[in-house]
Amino acid sequence: MCLLHTETLALKEFGDSDPPPYVILSHTWGEEEISFFDMKDGGDVYGFLPKKGFTKIAKFCALAKKHGFTYGWVDTCCIDKGSSAELSEAINSMYLYYYNAAECLVYLEDVPGKNERGVAGVDQLDAIKSSRWFTRGWTLQELVASKTRYFFAGDWSPIEEFEDLAGFNSVVARVTGIDEQVLRYRNTLSTFPIAQRMCWASRR
Repeated sequence: MCLLHTETLALKEFGDSDPPPYVILSHTWGEEEISFFDMKDGGDVYGFLPKKGFTKIAKFCALAKKHGFTYGWVDTCCIDKGSSAELSEAINSMYLYYYNAAECLVYLEDVPGKNERGVAGVDQLDAIKSSRWFTRGWTLQELVASKTRYFFAGDWSPIEEFEDLAGFNSVVARVTGIDEQVLRYRNTLSTFPIAQRMCWASRR
């Protein structure tokens, strides 16, 4: 797998069986995303700086570095989508990528930070519940696979009320229908009937 160096933003390839500790990004795709080829070629020394996608990658890497990690993974630019074999392998390995990550940073782009336009806590909570991120097909496995999740608003400010993970798990459970026990203890997933898990997936 390819990982981003959180300081230089350079891509480096590691074997899937022995990658270094890394942080992974869960997000919704938007405009001007940066591709594997953009990052690999350096974009003529980051000639794509004005693109929104680069800002997202740079902010993510800065947070990952702040959390004490040298490497991070972002699906937009860490997969060579020009190779059908690599793309297929990455899709099949996605659950493991999230499962093996030391931390998962969840970026809710459409949720305003508390300091934006005087947003109050209750308004932010309403925005969280209606965030497009919850409707994604990949969100389900990213939620149940990740060991530790940290949520961030559109301005990359932490969603402070929910620094208590248990408190936020109850919100996520209500929005997604996923049993809160799975969100707290991911290894309990196999104890739930397949029909129930398929019901969770049907909401995507």
